[in-house]
Amino acid sequence: MKDELFMYLRLNMKLMPIDRGNIFEDPLNEVLMKNEDGEVTGGGTFLDKDGKPTSCDIEIKTTTENKDKVISFLKKLDIIAKKSYIEINGEKIEIGASEGLSLGLNGTDLEQEIYDTYDSNILLEEIEEKLGDNGRYYSYYVGDKYTYLYFYGSSYSKMKEIIEEYTKTSPICEKCVIEPI
Repeated sequence: MKDELFMYLRLNMKLMPIDRGNIFEDPLNEVLMKNEDGEVTGGGTFLDKDGKPTSCDIEIKTTTENKDKVISFLKKLDIIAKKSYIEINGEKIEIGASEGLSLGLNGTDLEQEIYDTYDSNILLEEIEEKLGDNGRYYSYYVGDKYTYLYFYGSSYSKMKEIIEEYTKTSPICEKCVIEPI
């Protein structure tokens, strides 16, 4: 590649590696390759000491000629969370518009019958249906006490309002925790 340039998309998002690939890396690589603007050459998920995702990065190879075009494209992606940025040679360009919400489902303190009859796919379908255009599910993390479901959308407070209302109707959401991310 002539005048090769590497940029790093630092996502302020809690995504498991497979979700990072499916939601961002693969589609981004497809668009970059199709338009001959570059390619995704790698990525990673940063984890805390317990293995919980904290943020992600995606390495993009492009050219100095295509740099502004790629940056402009990334800035338009409204699915990227606030406080994310593009880094090029130490320079950071802030991007991102979405806000995150973590729904922590208690995995230890409910009656066993609830866990036995719980279907996480139905829960996710119902929450996404209620959220509509206000947000969507992106990823998860299974911890010792909680299973965290990560949602991103245009407004944390709107997602919280909708999800809190839903949690009142679902036994598996008893003793859940809702937090901004």
